[in-house]
Amino acid sequence: MTPRKPQETQKNLGSDMSISALVQPHSPNRLSASDRHYIKGLNVETIGRVFLPPLPWLATPEYSSLCSTDGDSGTHSHPDPTCLFFSLNIAIYGHQVVPAEWANEWFWIQGRVHPYALTWEVDAGEGATDLMEYTIPIIMIRDQGYQPIAPRTLGTTSEFPTCPPSVSFTGPVAGSGDNLLVKDSLPTFDDRQLRCCGFVQLSTYVAPGKPDQTPFKGFHGFLVFVIFPINANPWTLLCKKMTERADSQFTPGTTFTCTGKVAGLLRHGLMAQPPDLEQDYVFIVVPDTWTFGPRPSGAAATVPKTPTKAKALSEITTPASMAYIDAKALFLTPPKARAKGKQPAEPQQPAKTKPADPKQLQTPISVKKAVLTAVEAPEASTSVKRALAADGPETPSKKPRPQPPRKPTSPSPSFTSNTSDDEPQIVKMVGDNDPNEPSTSSHTTTATASSRAGSSSDMTNRNLRNRYPTR
Repeated sequence: MTPRKPQETQKNLGSDMSISALVQPHSPNRLSASDRHYIKGLNVETIGRVFLPPLPWLATPEYSSLCSTDGDSGTHSHPDPTCLFFSLNIAIYGHQVVPAEWANEWFWIQGRVHPYALTWEVDAGEGATDLMEYTIPIIMIRDQGYQPIAPRTLGTTSEFPTCPPSVSFTGPVAGSGDNLLVKDSLPTFDDRQLRCCGFVQLSTYVAPGKPDQTPFKGFHGFLVFVIFPINANPWTLLCKKMTERADSQFTPGTTFTCTGKVAGLLRHGLMAQPPDLEQDYVFIVVPDTWTFGPRPSGAAATVPKTPTKAKALSEITTPASMAYIDAKALFLTPPKARAKGKQPAEPQQPAKTKPADPKQLQTPISVKKAVLTAVEAPEASTSVKRALAADGPETPSKKPRPQPPRKPTSPSPSFTSNTSDDEPQIVKMVGDNDPNEPSTSSHTTTATASSRAGSSSDMTNRNLRNRYPTR
């Protein structure tokens, strides 16, 4: 069978699903070489079973058809929907693994779960040269996420465990039950109940020991079915406002965050777009806490379609005891000849990159320096600021330094002042006289010209020296 191809990015796929559950593992197998790891860095693998205790509301006539196996050939990967088998991949370093401490014992585990089946090529057995395909859902456990426990029951019941697994996740809504469930497949569901359930898209990042071989490195997507059983207590009171809405909150693309319990497995025959592998588990999650994000403004989220089809597991006969060895045979295919030589890695197409636009180079703008020269004509005398303005517009990239005020060393005859005790002092330049006013005396003009001619070199030196003041 053709293995599934993961996606390179997590866009529109949602986050991982965390799980806390009670499991009963088989004898663990330590994987010495890193290329033999099912999941890179997790050096111990074993098969384990997780039990789903039936919840009271799921046994009512309104909801019993969600998990019923009667008349449905493509329901689950094994006859008992309350006992799920996973490949447990655990990181155990620094101490020895004793099989007797694990086999058929109870453990509380916490990790990441991928309920859709992944496929590995494994050896058919000791001394065998053939390969078999091992297709099974997985649970990844890191950082001491396991604890052995001693089971204890209450006096009212002898069953163990009585607590279903707890999961948490965040992902985009794929659609409501009114759109993604087969029409008339659930006659006990009215319009209100169909609006109060839907599918959420999630993904799991998988990095196998051999990334160029199945299941391949990348983000593997899966769906989870979320339902608010509004016809059962206490959901009738908790979801009162949800039932009064005219539309469904399960709008495609809306981000949904949830922490809840796994009530069971959804029948594949109820889904408009069912998964292709019968080993795939579609969790029925009842939220304990939940949050609907804002409605998306763009296009709706798309549900990725898996391209493979597994053989019918109903062809495999299994004992009713569901022993570990017989259960593992459900996830193995008949042996096939081992390919000679190393299988070439699947060529990867280089990522398309957009060429960068050439940037226009800007030539530096030269800074003009104003040179002060001595002139004899009064009307030709200009300040440094007027000289720079006459050369051209001021550049925005570089501004001229402000000139410090110049203090006259001695009273100059080129200034005329009118002082009074009651009026402010008014200072006028000789060249700026009003044409209506009478001209000044000749000796004033002569003194002004001679004063400028005599101090032209001093003014030039003083201005050049003060252009760059000491910091």
